[in-house]
Amino acid sequence: AELLFKPYIIGVEQAGIIEIISQIIKNMKLETKISLAKNIFITGGNTYYPFLKERVYHDIRSYLPVDIDINVMKAENPVLDAWKGARLFFNDTYNSNGI
Repeated sequence: AELLFKPYIIGVEQAGIIEIISQIIKNMKLETKISLAKNIFITGGNTYYPFLKERVYHDIRSYLPVDIDINVMKAENPVLDAWKGARLFFNDTYNSNGI
């Protein structure tokens, strides 16, 4: 799981998950930061790593002012939820465009 946070350990020159989240939040207006921090959603098979949700919370907490509430939510079914969401999106688009 540590590779998600520090990909440089194996020589990958890429930002880790916390660096990406913090950069996204950092560039937002305060009201948007507050809203985003309350709605961090993690999904995918990697979310099965023990304490991943808590690690994301803890690391994001270090980037934001203490008066901003943070809520990290994990998908109910991390492996299938992204696929199910894409299916719903496609069906809505398909039905509304009459395709």
